[in-house]
Amino acid sequence: MTVPPTFGWQDIAVLLTLVVLVAVVAFVVLAAGRGGTPRQHDWQAWLDGRSAAPPAPDESAVPDSVAAGQAPGPTT
Repeated sequence: MTVPPTFGWQDIAVLLTLVVLVAVVAFVVLAAGRGGTPRQHDWQAWLDGRSAAPPAPDESAVPDSVAAGQAPGPTT
């Protein structure tokens, strides 16, 4: 055999090192949370809106007899 089995291993090591470095940089950038896109903010606002309690009923729509604690019935 005229070529040693470890020929060119430096090139492979450099390539693997570059790939690992790019992966680490990408992970750090993504983990830093660069603020997100407006679409992500809209989605979060929609989710927050679904989790909220239902709005209180409108007091002006309640008849006076019900608001006073009387049972609703026919008016005379």
